[in-house]
Amino acid sequence: MKGICPVCRRFRWLGGKGRVCKPCGYPIKACVKCGNVRKIYVRELCYTCFENEKTREKLANIEGDFITPYEYSGYLFALYLQYTRRFNVHYFHVKQTRALATLLSQNPIEPILSWMQIYELEKKYPIAHREGRKAFKGHAFFKIGYMLQELGVLPPRHDEQGRQFQSLLSVFDEKNLVSINLFVSYLRNSNQAETTIVDYLAKLRDLYLWLKAHYPNASLLEVNYTIFAKYLDSALEKNSNPHYRWGIYFELGRFYRFLQSKRLILSNPCGNITLSRPQAKLCVVDEADYKLLLAFIQNPATNPESAILLSVILFFGFTTEDVIHAQISFHDSLHLTLRRQRRTRGRRFYNREQLLKLPTEPRWFFDLQKRFYEQWKLHRKKIKSPYPYAPLLLPHNYQHNRPLSGTIVLRKIMNATRAATGHLVPARILRQTCGHIHSLNQDASLLSHLGWSTQFAFHYTWLPRVYFNSTQT
Repeated sequence: MKGICPVCRRFRWLGGKGRVCKPCGYPIKACVKCGNVRKIYVRELCYTCFENEKTREKLANIEGDFITPYEYSGYLFALYLQYTRRFNVHYFHVKQTRALATLLSQNPIEPILSWMQIYELEKKYPIAHREGRKAFKGHAFFKIGYMLQELGVLPPRHDEQGRQFQSLLSVFDEKNLVSINLFVSYLRNSNQAETTIVDYLAKLRDLYLWLKAHYPNASLLEVNYTIFAKYLDSALEKNSNPHYRWGIYFELGRFYRFLQSKRLILSNPCGNITLSRPQAKLCVVDEADYKLLLAFIQNPATNPESAILLSVILFFGFTTEDVIHAQISFHDSLHLTLRRQRRTRGRRFYNREQLLKLPTEPRWFFDLQKRFYEQWKLHRKKIKSPYPYAPLLLPHNYQHNRPLSGTIVLRKIMNATRAATGHLVPARILRQTCGHIHSLNQDASLLSHLGWSTQFAFHYTWLPRVYFNSTQT
């Protein structure tokens, strides 16, 4: 008999004691597998655990039936299953697994050596685990990419700039692409970092779009002094910070000097414009906030992860990238091994030893290291990834041991500073405060061993200081 269920108030089939619908008639108690208090469906299992059990059986059957003439495709399928089984699996994973098994059994896949290949494969074979989902991380080849990253085959996804290049270059028409591609080749031959090249392209894209709006018939090669001056003025309307306007002037000026050297233009439109570089200042925390940060780090009741995170930035000048990729071990004290990236035109030296051995004095700092390492070991044991990667910061969901994203690390730093001072302090302010502390006696030589370049370390002896205002965040 159908009717209104007295519990959920929905029109359903009613039956059993109390004449309630079937879902409302299930008993509520602790699941024998997960321990959560939920509705119990079958064999004392909640629905999530029951679905997980049945789906794993189906995945095992698909794996047993999977046959492919391509050895590498079989390897990729095994990686996909290993990633999927880290989580509670659902019925929709069965459809995705079958689709991937069919694809890999019929198509050879070239060895994957970059994230761009992952993007291209996903575009060619879009196999999402749910229909209509736009989230890229649920797609089959994205899961395989993460596993390859953990094995060390692929770099961290945010290190590759291929998608940014494609997105930026797709804006320009063929008439402008010729000169832009020549300029990109020149920058690469000059050993510029990929992130720097992306920044140049972003500046050129902004100028190109502005020209289309105000001078539709003009190309980048036809910009003259008057047009460029108007563009610089319009930049102030977008961002009043003088450093932003000077950055546009500097990077576009270099582009047009290159074109002039290649005789692609007769004159440099920036040549007659003189724009002074704004006075640099060092923004540091005030004495009151520094004391609060120090007290927070020294307090034995503080979360060890938050305290050690603030310590390596405030005392040892770690950048966000250093924090993300640092590997840890414990030998008499906490040892941090830093990542060595390719040196570029702007960063020719590392200016820091790769291995940092944290000191055992003062005693409170050594106690903090031991507390942190004990907590870290307990956390690491729960991580499902079998690969021996030991990052300083571990994810809270225990699903992997890949480097965390910059966004998550910055959030951790801001949360730690808020717990210490009552307001947010950005990571760059903490690092500049570190440089300020180590150069108080007009001797900044130590900074050249803490990651600063020799040239910029000297700037700490004379650059003016301003105190950080929490309203700026």
